[in-house]
Amino acid sequence: MPEGSDYSRVNHGRKELIDHILVSAALRKRVDAAQAVVDHPLPSVTGNPTGRHDKPSSDHAPVIARFDL
Repeated sequence: MPEGSDYSRVNHGRKELIDHILVSAALRKRVDAAQAVVDHPLPSVTGNPTGRHDKPSSDHAPVIARFDL
C-alpha cells in the first residue's frame, strides 16, 4: 500500500489499518498492481462510544477491491 494511504480509520489522531480484504496468493500472482487510496479525510474517533451518534458518515474508509485479470 502506498505510504500515506495505508490506513482505514483515525483513532485519537493516529492512523490505523484495521479493515482488510484477504486475497489468496494464487490470485495475488495474477494481479498486475494493487493500489490503496483514502480519498477523503476521516474523522478522528475517541474512546467515547456515543461520540459519533447521528453523524452522517462512517469513521472507516470504504474498503473496495477490483481485480483486473
